[in-house]
Amino acid sequence: MECIIYGHRARLSIHLHHVVQIVWGIAGVESIGSAEGLFSTSTGAAILDSSASLSSEAAQLWVLHVCDTLKAREDLVEEEIRCVARDLKWWGETHLGSWPIPQANFSSAVVDLLT
Repeated sequence: MECIIYGHRARLSIHLHHVVQIVWGIAGVESIGSAEGLFSTSTGAAILDSSASLSSEAAQLWVLHVCDTLKAREDLVEEEIRCVARDLKWWGETHLGSWPIPQANFSSAVVDLLT
């Protein structure tokens, strides 16, 4: 973008920052009211995907892989990203001695992590 200020030409650098949240287990949003486009402020009720689960070892590894892939993209990510899989990995390694967390121990590990 170029602008002229008091007869001097200056280049302005415009950085657009967007916060992106990747949510696991949401199939969609049931609209309340009318939504107008992607950046609408209208809210709705989340429709949960009952088949989504982080309890399988494959799902834990995949979510951590996605987080690590995004973190490595310096052109996309300027700040530390928060990733539940990274917290689960720390918890499993520190308290259970294993990562990914075995499916049989997953529910109790998440409860312990959150309490």
